Amino acid sequence: MRKKVFRIVALAGIMAVTAVGFAGCKKTECYLCGEMKRCKPFDDYVLGELNLCKDCREAIEPLSKNLREYLE
Repeated sequence: MRKKVFRIVALAGIMAVTAVGFAGCKKTECYLCGEMKRCKPFDDYVLGELNLCKDCREAIEPLSKNLREYLE
């Protein structure tokens, strides 16, 4: 009986930790493409802080670096 209760409590604990982890992952609108994706803030030298998805971040990062070198 104790094993069964321990398993149920352990499973409930794992599910609670997983639910809390997913609660922090919310989708936001990407500044460039406008799609609802999991975006991260990207601090651009000229434009400031933008929410960009992974694809748009990969596209704009080299341009931002080149522009920063040019302006400095």
